[in-house]
Amino acid sequence: MIQSLGQCVSNITANTEKRSTTSSTRPIPEKVRCLITTPEVFGGDTESCEEFVVQCELYFGYQPLLPDHAKVAFVISRLTGRARAWGAALVVNSSPLMNDYPGFIGGLKAVLHQLQQGRVCGRSLLRLRQGLRTTAEYATEFRTLVAGSRWNEPALVDTFMIGLRVELQAVLACNVEVAMLNEVVHLAITYNCLLQEKLQSSPRGSSG
Repeated sequence: MIQSLGQCVSNITANTEKRSTTSSTRPIPEKVRCLITTPEVFGGDTESCEEFVVQCELYFGYQPLLPDHAKVAFVISRLTGRARAWGAALVVNSSPLMNDYPGFIGGLKAVLHQLQQGRVCGRSLLRLRQGLRTTAEYATEFRTLVAGSRWNEPALVDTFMIGLRVELQAVLACNVEVAMLNEVVHLAITYNCLLQEKLQSSPRGSSG
């Protein structure tokens, strides 16, 4: 009796698995497949990233069962700009992400977040000015923004110089060109101290 019951359960399980496998591999009618359009190319905008991923998932859902490497290759083919450069690097370096679709999507989102953060920091760097602050205070905020940017040294040096007060810009412009930001910051702080000492020692400065 128990053996017969066990055999019935086994038969039911086998039939259920068979139906499930058959339904999952059943060809999708061409009319239904045509309703889902190919995802548009994606240039790396973080605000539309989730929409792009959802569109890809919808597209994959109405295609024959695809392995992870095929999904990853398809998504890379729909990327443009810096996002595509990142994807191309994965292909060239035979990254494990090429065979890990969930990991690839997670990596894409992380890279786009970094790029967006870099753009935000870059805009903040361009707007930053020393104003009435000391050069050390200005340099501290500047370096904080630099940590989130992807700018090269010449761009950083030029932007730092532009944000300085006019009198410091004039002094630094007369000196030998310095390539490294740290050296420029050190010189700017030094000259700022010298100018402050000169101002305080002058008759006008001493009289208040």
